[in-house]
Amino acid sequence: MTIPVQLNPTAPMKPVVKPTPVHIGPLPVRPVPVSKRSSLIRTPRLAMDAISVGAQTVSYRPGLDYGVGVDTPSGNAANVAVTGSPSTIPLAAGETLNYTMTQVSTEEDLQTALGISASASGGVGLFSASARMDYAKSCAVNSSSVFAMVSIQVTEAFQMIKAPGIDPAAASVLANGNESRFRQQYGDMFVRGLQTGGVFFGMIEIETKDETDKQSLSIAVSGSYAAFSASGQFSQSFTDAVKNRGVKVTCHIEGGTLPNPLPTNVDTLMQAAGQWAPSVAQKAVPYSALLDSYSILPLPNPPNFVDLQHQMDVLTQCALWRDQDNQALRDMAYVKSYPEQFTGVDMAQLEQWQNEVSADLNTIAAAASNAVNNPVSAALPQLKLPPPVSLPARVQSILVTVPDWGSGESLALDAYDGSGKLVTQSADHLGLKVNVTIAPNNNPNVEGDVASLSPPAGSQVPRGTTITAVVWGRAPND
Repeated sequence: MTIPVQLNPTAPMKPVVKPTPVHIGPLPVRPVPVSKRSSLIRTPRLAMDAISVGAQTVSYRPGLDYGVGVDTPSGNAANVAVTGSPSTIPLAAGETLNYTMTQVSTEEDLQTALGISASASGGVGLFSASARMDYAKSCAVNSSSVFAMVSIQVTEAFQMIKAPGIDPAAASVLANGNESRFRQQYGDMFVRGLQTGGVFFGMIEIETKDETDKQSLSIAVSGSYAAFSASGQFSQSFTDAVKNRGVKVTCHIEGGTLPNPLPTNVDTLMQAAGQWAPSVAQKAVPYSALLDSYSILPLPNPPNFVDLQHQMDVLTQCALWRDQDNQALRDMAYVKSYPEQFTGVDMAQLEQWQNEVSADLNTIAAAASNAVNNPVSAALPQLKLPPPVSLPARVQSILVTVPDWGSGESLALDAYDGSGKLVTQSADHLGLKVNVTIAPNNNPNVEGDVASLSPPAGSQVPRGTTITAVVWGRAPND
């Protein structure tokens, strides 16, 4: 639904719409000190002298507008302390289209791709609710599947306040030397610019059977990333790699016209993305915001928030532990569901670990809440089972027994008895490949039967093994 939004009364701009989240369905990070945010700036095509050293680009969230203050630990919008009208930045006008495809192995990888991790956001709002964080949770990244993130970014003109000033009411608070009150009312940074356009995120989860299967699939899929980033289309090698596998597709979209129906597989994902991108020009939304420090304002004594550094360090470490523990819980649930894929599985031990990690997540949340609300007393929590948790190793290759396939048809189709019970699994069901050779035949009674298998029936072979099957061909007509 289109909602006209006047971002600044003194600087009219074309109507935009609020980002509309759509849901279908731990590489460790070092704490990111506030003083080092400058190394994380990812600002679209700005002149180097246009922003301050302490600026930070973050994903857009409701309430962010030109001049609005931001409390970075919580990510919440505050009162307006800054004056000035936004304008389009030279060299930042016009529409650009970027395609990216990256492999996601951890929760941190996913959040970085979405622009909400500590490293991608400078630690802003790590424990605040957002549509992108909800989407990250719904993706349920685990260590046993292969995940690939497709992102399409349509960038419209970038606008920012070139010469920000201080609101008289905010200036009077600082003039009285009350920095604590200033931060409560106006936060520790302000919105200097907004990037409009749209973003399309598509997560592809591909199931694997064992560690060898996962590694070979990862290699096959990774070879397609450069081709997608250049053309916005999946390569034939990618299509072949995911063929006949369990695949799950989830999407998060901001801006443009939402696809209908929503994509549920790899083919419809690209069809939906292709239809979505052209619609962004008419339905652009703000999808990222440039935050800047109050220290750049024309003030005799800019605010110095002495507790902010420690507060942000605590929140960043808590976010790291939270993400690692959430993935650990998903990994433990997978091990319990598929114990045959792992070695030395102790169900009682897994149950104990699940309880301890769940308790730790509550402890982490409480510590983060205290850090947001009481910066002076911010402290790291004491955990029962500090991450990372060492889970049972996944088997390199699962062994399966080559069936005694009686006919060529049973190679491709599961066989059932009269009661509907599965008696012979097909090659595809077992994760085996088959190379069929047709043998000359003079006996019509054996036409289509399997003459021989190599390795022979009853052999234990790893999934992915190619079985050579000789099948009797059609007998000549009498």
